[in-house]
Parts: sequence; structure tokens; C-alpha cells
Amino acid sequence: MIRRADKEDAGTLAALAIQMWDSHELQDLAEDFEKTMEGKAACFIGYDGNDPVAFAQCGLRYDYVEGTDSSPVGYLEGMRLINC
Repeated sequence: MIRRADKEDAGTLAALAIQMWDSHELQDLAEDFEKTMEGKAACFIGYDGNDPVAFAQCGLRYDYVEGTDSSPVGYLEGMRLINC
């Protein structure tokens, strides 16, 4: 199952993201996800049964994105799938 995350899921998102962005602190990532979801970005969590195994962070980028010639563009900021 995949569902859209809300601010209460920030810790779960951070626990998944820290495996990819391991130079960050877990609490900092959780706070970043909370702030991200206050804006126009969306985060999603994928589950294997009751276990969170994947996340995706999507947003609009207003700065230059390689391969585009318009702004804003949809952008997949981060995505992680844990081996199930």
C-alpha cells in the first residue's frame, strides 16, 4: 500500500530517508519533512504489510532543472525503497 504522508509521519519518513542521506541527523530530517509538508510538496510512504519500506518526496522546483525549459517543474526530490 502507498499513501500520502502527513506531518505526523515525519519521523517515519526520516527513518527511511536517513538510510539514503546518512550525513544528516535523524531529528533534522524529521523537522525538514514537517516543514516540507507545510508547503506545496507531497511525501508518500509505501508499506509492506504494516512495515514502512519506501518513501518519495515530490515538489515543485522554481530554479533551473536540467532538461527543462519551463518553470516551475515537478521534481522527485528523493525516493528510497528498502529491500523487502
